[in-house]
Amino acid sequence: MQLIREDQGRVAGAVAKTEDGSYLRINASRGVLIATGGYDANPEMMQAWVRPEDYESSSWWNPSWGTTGDGHMMGLKVGADMDSLPHAVMNFSNATPGTFVEKRVYFPGPMNLGIIVTDEGKRFVNENNPRQYVSNCVNVQIRRGKSCFSIWNQSMFGETLEKVPNADKQIALDEEKGYLFRADTIEELAAKAGIDEVGLKDTIKRYDKAFEDGLEREPDYYRWTGNNKPFGEDGPWYALRSQSVILATVSGLTIDANANVLDRAGKPIEGLYATGNASGNFYSGNYPRHMQELRSDALRRSAMLRRRIC
Repeated sequence: MQLIREDQGRVAGAVAKTEDGSYLRINASRGVLIATGGYDANPEMMQAWVRPEDYESSSWWNPSWGTTGDGHMMGLKVGADMDSLPHAVMNFSNATPGTFVEKRVYFPGPMNLGIIVTDEGKRFVNENNPRQYVSNCVNVQIRRGKSCFSIWNQSMFGETLEKVPNADKQIALDEEKGYLFRADTIEELAAKAGIDEVGLKDTIKRYDKAFEDGLEREPDYYRWTGNNKPFGEDGPWYALRSQSVILATVSGLTIDANANVLDRAGKPIEGLYATGNASGNFYSGNYPRHMQELRSDALRRSAMLRRRIC
């Protein structure tokens, strides 16, 4: 599909391709609203417009196969402006290395319980932070060549695990895939998962000491102890390979307060509107944006993509 922009600059409709291969013109008396979503299902656009560290080691939430950036492309074709690069994504923590995110019914944390460590056995973030902050910290560690693991033990579960349907089956499946490691002791867990034993034991000991000392906040990352539990000594112990997951892209065609799409001079394109993840300034600057200079390779990929569609 492509937009029709008249000589005077107004978007008057669109041309669509039908199932039999013929083309259909759709006239719009009042305007065209682009509501095609983001482009998280378009690997080429992700590679060109998003920071590599935001997606290269992430799973995909897979809300829809249709989020391929068609609206972005149609807008650029008729001269629309777009958010500056690199584009922002909505990214969460608690995924595993599979292509798509899998919800784990047995998982007790780390948003509420447990900790996240690298293969050195060391923590690197307050696990109770909002999920995008935890996700960004996980991505930094993976970018440095490290693996990340969510760690918890039986004391985190209490009696709840027995009440969760299919928990045993899911645990067994994740063990088979190599995502989850289970052991009766910390030493055995570290050996199975490839985590430094000394580092892990020291980290858990230090974490538990904050509870023993009655601290309101643990000293390393200022995590509140009031809604968490110490590990104690009870096995079995668990380690789940952890990485990030992308829910959606949230950058797009720039719009004004009336949802009018703007051109590269900042002027509204008459008859063209955008909404949702196809529109730019989606969170009006208050969702995490990445402040950095564009890399030369990102500029090159973006220029190549623009030449192909314009």
